[in-house]
Amino acid sequence: MVYAPDPHEVVDVELDGSARLVARERGVQWRWGPARGGTPPVLHRGLYWTFFHSRLQGPGQRFRYFAGAYAFGPKPPHRPEVVSVEPILSASRHDPQRAHLPLVVFPCGAVMRDEEWWVSLGVNDHSTAVARIPHDWLVKRVRPC
Repeated sequence: MVYAPDPHEVVDVELDGSARLVARERGVQWRWGPARGGTPPVLHRGLYWTFFHSRLQGPGQRFRYFAGAYAFGPKPPHRPEVVSVEPILSASRHDPQRAHLPLVVFPCGAVMRDEEWWVSLGVNDHSTAVARIPHDWLVKRVRPC
């Protein structure tokens, strides 16, 4: 599992609940706030892919959340290789509940199905959604770490 994207920490968790840190590398860097937790990594085309969230403080001292993706190598030291150049999802300002709820998009899980990522996420702390993201679309929106 990825414990944190920044710094990038990979933890091996056993069925008995024990865990050990197997890699700690420089984390992913991007302009939309510090990268934080997200989906369990999924091995696809030789890399582990994971979707994370971040946040920035906006007008009125409210936070707005963003989601990005990055991929890391399958073998130790599991260095991050690519990261999205911009948010692939942003919290909606058009939600009717936005006046009193935070602007949140929070990726929770991801599966690969027919070369398309299905990413489950929390939305504005009151609903859920599934975003469908074609892998080829995502690959065009990443840069080396």
